[in-house]
Amino acid sequence: MKKLLALVLVLAMALTCFAACGSSEPEVDPALVNLPTLVDKFNEANTIYNEIADMANNSDLVNDPEVVEAFTPITEFMEGAKALIEAGEFEEGEVDTYIEELDTVIIPELEALKANLADVIAQMETSAPDSQGEGDVIAFPVEIVNNTGADLTKMYMTASNIEDWTEDLLNGQVLTDGSTAMLTLALDPSVLEWDLRVEDAEGSSIEFYAISFAECTTDGGSVVLEFDGTNATATVYSIGG
Repeated sequence: MKKLLALVLVLAMALTCFAACGSSEPEVDPALVNLPTLVDKFNEANTIYNEIADMANNSDLVNDPEVVEAFTPITEFMEGAKALIEAGEFEEGEVDTYIEELDTVIIPELEALKANLADVIAQMETSAPDSQGEGDVIAFPVEIVNNTGADLTKMYMTASNIEDWTEDLLNGQVLTDGSTAMLTLALDPSVLEWDLRVEDAEGSSIEFYAISFAECTTDGGSVVLEFDGTNATATVYSIGG
């Protein structure tokens, strides 16, 4: 993770130099008509990317495997887009494809990751050990498997000893039935039971209480959510255990 984030801070991704410099050119390559829009979207994504890098660098999440896993494909896409923009060599329609990918996939994924990290960091701060050194908080990877039969649009998860729900962990994303979401919890080993609330697009909600990670290793846990129309169950499996 350190190498990945260092690369982000070194890359010169402020590509505003590609804005139009004048109108004296008699012709514009059709493949590059929307290049300024691509640059704007790229810089928007890069701003969020570096904000996440700073958040991870300044917390105990810098080496978290889930953060590294989430960053890797985004980094590869960003590096590829940067190289193509600098070269100015696009096939017709390729610029629009990159714009759509940034707008509908990369930027939403970055915003969701940023929101998740912010929530984890906030939990780490509020659950920080007292002066006597009790309750060392760890970054705990969790995968949520949605087998509820519904597509989920909102998700909230908090330790059972905390009254209020967190911010929406999906942050506008949809966790379709049968799919998996990756989270990182700020886990106090003395508080191993968590509560989870999910909602669908219609506003219907299901709440799962006392989800226990007591049998999990520090490698993380997998939580399988199921709902038969009456009963809601959350089954926990240890990752790597």
